[in-house]
Amino acid sequence: METRRCQSTFFATRNGLAGVGMPGVRAGDQVTIWFGAPVPFIVRECEDDDTYKLVGAAYVAGIMEGQMVDELYCEDLADAITLLVK
Repeated sequence: METRRCQSTFFATRNGLAGVGMPGVRAGDQVTIWFGAPVPFIVRECEDDDTYKLVGAAYVAGIMEGQMVDELYCEDLADAITLLVK
């Protein structure tokens, strides 16, 4: 029987939201909302080109299951961009 220890990284966003992500999360990473996804994802900008590395999924209080998308659309603040993820 294999036993795994769950590791998480706690973080806070610049606008004060608290979250839990993968162990590799670090300052400068970005929390992104992908339309149709039930959770936000953390990405890291690559230094050598205009692409991003997927760090992993995250739990961020207040923006799970489309909560933030609904709020942004209600306030007409939604802005869609395309990220190239490696």
